[in-house]
Amino acid sequence: MVDGLGVLPEVQINSIGYGVGSKDFEIPNVLRTVIGTVDAKKIDILKVLETNIDDMSPEYYQYIFDELFKNGALDVYLTPIIMKKQRPANKLSVICTEEKSEILRKIIFKETSTFGIREYTVNRYPLQRDFKTVDTDIGRIRVKVGYMDGELIKSHPESDDVKAIAEKTGLSIQSVLKVLHDYGY
Repeated sequence: MVDGLGVLPEVQINSIGYGVGSKDFEIPNVLRTVIGTVDAKKIDILKVLETNIDDMSPEYYQYIFDELFKNGALDVYLTPIIMKKQRPANKLSVICTEEKSEILRKIIFKETSTFGIREYTVNRYPLQRDFKTVDTDIGRIRVKVGYMDGELIKSHPESDDVKAIAEKTGLSIQSVLKVLHDYGY
């Protein structure tokens, strides 16, 4: 009957239905159903896995990050926090698809000192993205471009390409970026 259950994403609502059950509970026995259409081009429904860690050596995070990315994490990051008893700690956050959340939870439990993980659903609104290769006087640079409603609104050079050209030519990274800017990116 349903494709999913969770936080209502941005949808074009077609209809809303309400129902009341006949059994008495301590809380109201009601149901609301929303039927709508999600514009798949505008929204990604993702999961965020989070845990606070205050008792693990930071030298192991690189390995944990590698394992999480290798197994489908879209992004992994640490946020410095202060926990109870004013203990410095890190909040480990992992962004992933629903399909990857179970395997990534297992990796977090197996590879960190945590005893619990929070999980919640988030909506991501990505720009329409594309990659272009710009042929400049100093070499080829790949550029990620972002469009909104068909209009180019931002671009960002591939950092590995910028670094490689800087090393090859002896130019500074800022000089390479200026050349790219002169080409309209």
